[in-house]
Amino acid sequence: MRSEIVRCQLALFVVLAAPALAGPDHPSAEQLVERHLRAAGGREAAGRITTQIHRGTWHPRPDAPGFPVEVYGKAPGKWDYRMTIPGVLMIERACDGVSAWTQTPDGTETVKPDDLVSENHGFDFQVPFRLTELFPDMTVKSREKSGSHEVWVVEFKPAQGKAVVAHFDAGTGLLSRLGIFLFEDYRLVDGVQVPFTVRVLEGGREQVMKFTEIQHNVDVDDSRFVLASNTAAYKRAMSEMMRDSLDRSLEGIDPGAARTVLDRLHGFSPQDGRILYDLIVEKGYKQGLEIGTAEGNSAIWMGMAFKRNGGKLITLEMNAERAKAAAENFREAGLDSVVECRVNDAF
Repeated sequence: MRSEIVRCQLALFVVLAAPALAGPDHPSAEQLVERHLRAAGGREAAGRITTQIHRGTWHPRPDAPGFPVEVYGKAPGKWDYRMTIPGVLMIERACDGVSAWTQTPDGTETVKPDDLVSENHGFDFQVPFRLTELFPDMTVKSREKSGSHEVWVVEFKPAQGKAVVAHFDAGTGLLSRLGIFLFEDYRLVDGVQVPFTVRVLEGGREQVMKFTEIQHNVDVDDSRFVLASNTAAYKRAMSEMMRDSLDRSLEGIDPGAARTVLDRLHGFSPQDGRILYDLIVEKGYKQGLEIGTAEGNSAIWMGMAFKRNGGKLITLEMNAERAKAAAENFREAGLDSVVECRVNDAF
């Protein structure tokens, strides 16, 4: 009797310790990955893609207006993302396959390794076809409702680093989420299913990229993915965009020496500057107070208007170094008799 009890206990232990058997209702993580690969077009079709170009719009919120965005990708692991707010600024993020950086009007900044790993999931077009290579440890967690779809939730663990949550659409089999990126609106491009909508969930907010055009195997110059040449190209493109915007905004105004200074300063929209200028001139204002001078960009626009009206602008800046630089800009712009920068705490 005792031996029978022991055998039963051992059998129960074996059943409890053994992994759950995969089946049509409970696929393994490996089966979900394989199903995704087949649904996406297969490894062979994906392997023929060497470059990928996305063009569309970026939306800071799902219901917000969109701004032009481009994403260039090149195997192995290189990508370049650029978002433009016309006449205002460009933000570019690029990866050479090993490290990444961000370009803004304030300069170049290195992307942290953890952030790069996360962003590779959305911008490296090869990642969805290298899941088993990138994540040797995969575990199916559950089947859940995500929006109007049922998804299989899988935890991916890389050899090093943090685990990543992935979703596979229970209907189509396609990868619908990887980390902070959600993939929607798959369409066939050159034999491969590609998402035309990518949602980014980060910091409690949702951004959306909606692509209207995706191309494969188009020539993409390697200089896009080299820090020095990428930085130089970004500066040229930023300068050209701001120069064109400045020319349009200065129509009908004789800026004098201020034109040269405004051409050098970025971070403030020339369109906004023209709005300030027109408001002051049309209302005939002769006194103005600005709180926060920074480099003096907006103060120069207002200064041109007050100069025309025979008035004066006082601008307050609590950072002494910035105030000194702004005062030099006002002098160079020929507005030092109109614009007075005071170093002070506005409060």
